[in-house]
Amino acid sequence: MAVREIQTPLDETTIRSLQVGDEVFLSGLLVTARDMAHKYMVEQKPVFLRPLLRGAALYHCGPVMRKERGSWKAVSAGPTTGRSVAPGRPSPPVRPPRSARNRTPPT
Repeated sequence: MAVREIQTPLDETTIRSLQVGDEVFLSGLLVTARDMAHKYMVEQKPVFLRPLLRGAALYHCGPVMRKERGSWKAVSAGPTTGRSVAPGRPSPPVRPPRSARNRTPPT
């Protein structure tokens, strides 16, 4: 296990040199995205994002948001599982929002 200081833009040699258990201090461009953004990037391969993503670190991030005075504010952001966007894995079942659970459906 090693402590590594890495700066973006990243290259394949640097990434392949990392070992499980390495402690990494990353600086530079870090792009955050959730499930739908990852799915969009994989399926649509948008050309306009290529310059932004080239060499950047992509962080599958789960933000905690709060609405304040009519706009959304990020309170915190932490890592979340990529299980729902991992190639070859079925998507997890979608749960209805709490407000819709245990309601009798209209007839």
